[in-house]
Amino acid sequence: MRYAFFSGEAPGRGAEVYFSSYEVFALLKALDLMHHGWPQATAVKIMRQARPLLESKHEYILHLDPAELFDEKRIREITERSSATVSTTYPLYLVISSRKGRTLQNVRDETREVVVLENEELMPFMLREAGISFTVMELTRQAYDLQAALAKTTPSKRGRGNA
Repeated sequence: MRYAFFSGEAPGRGAEVYFSSYEVFALLKALDLMHHGWPQATAVKIMRQARPLLESKHEYILHLDPAELFDEKRIREITERSSATVSTTYPLYLVISSRKGRTLQNVRDETREVVVLENEELMPFMLREAGISFTVMELTRQAYDLQAALAKTTPSKRGRGNA
């Protein structure tokens, strides 16, 4: 079974389960989807679909040099060259495109495409076909902010006697 938020097999009752940095990030993104009105089951399905694409990118961006990644001068230069305002020198996006209910070539298309794109890939992807709706979520800044918050925490045991 391929989980959206857990890497191993379910350990059963009474076992401590620790989530990886990616898994916590995926949970946060699923909550973001739900805050934007997506139903819980759909958010989980989207994150399950995104995991093979997103997990390695998440690890990659966390290994980038923060001084370069958040260099304000370079960010301004990228923003001036592109059609979007960015908050890092390596903006990465989770993009969900929906065609639900559209009729293309007399075939009802009920698909949802989930991709992870870099800044220069975003607009060409969105312009490839007219009339598709998109949800676009920038990932890099939030991944770093979450990682910084997680670094300030310590795991706590649950259950009786561990208060």
